[in-house]
Amino acid sequence: MLRCAVTLLVIPLALAGCTQDGDSTEVAVEDSTTTITATTTVAESSSTTTSAATTTTTTVVSTTTTTSTTATTATTTTLPPVTDVEAGLFCRDLFPLGYDYASVVTYWVREGSPDRMDADRNGIPCETVYPAADVLAFWGDSLPTTTASPSQTLAGLESYVGEQWQGARGYRIDWVCRIDKGTDLSAGAAASCQPTDIGEGEYPVLTALVLDGAGTVAVTESGLLYTELFPDYLMDIMGSGKLCRDVLNPDIGLPDWIDDPGLRYFGAVLYWFMEGRPDRMDADVNGIPCETLVSADVVARFWDGGWVGDTW
Repeated sequence: MLRCAVTLLVIPLALAGCTQDGDSTEVAVEDSTTTITATTTVAESSSTTTSAATTTTTTVVSTTTTTSTTATTATTTTLPPVTDVEAGLFCRDLFPLGYDYASVVTYWVREGSPDRMDADRNGIPCETVYPAADVLAFWGDSLPTTTASPSQTLAGLESYVGEQWQGARGYRIDWVCRIDKGTDLSAGAAASCQPTDIGEGEYPVLTALVLDGAGTVAVTESGLLYTELFPDYLMDIMGSGKLCRDVLNPDIGLPDWIDDPGLRYFGAVLYWFMEGRPDRMDADVNGIPCETLVSADVVARFWDGGWVGDTW
């Protein structure tokens, strides 16, 4: 081993000797006022030195967090004024469209307060469709309990069926009508009408049904072509207690030669009227019997009133 002791003097400069038995090298720096001694330890080495280079690899894992933001856009649908809605709708049609109860009452009044929107005919439309709280909030504590007086008279009915006949058959007849079901021409009344001048041979007979408190009337030919649609005869052949499916079944109800869907539905409603509008033929008690057994367009067309069946 080589040990060197070196003494360095700034002023004067002197070099001391070296020794080989130490592991430290001392360097002394002296000046006139200060002596600084630095001791450096030199690692022991052999004649062969191997340097190993160590590479440290730092792996940085980058984690990216993706936040998925779903933008929900609220679509606001503006309903047309209820006064612009098409005629002939039911409570069940207006409710899912989003109209509130006050709007539905407005529609009902515009339509002439029809019974199709007032199942129990107590002057409160749609009370089984809309929440009870909405109905009560609109009417308050004093709920109406009666409907308006019927707007139809026999003279008015006779004039109306004359117009319907002329439109369907192309010529005019003066008619006289009688009430077959009911004491007046309120909703649910059934009447039969025949020409005032019968003459000889066969003559047409019409059946008229008053559909609601506003006096909407459905009319069809009965006595000449479809005797089963004459009020008294229908009850004679059908008897009491039938269901919609019985009346519409050609084997036990209306015969298959009455093949027009509107006429068959007319017969079902006529039977319902004659039976006193029983709930057994109106499962949801909405004042529209047999509606699940007949296409919706036929039902809607019928309750609009007017002539039912073919025209010439």
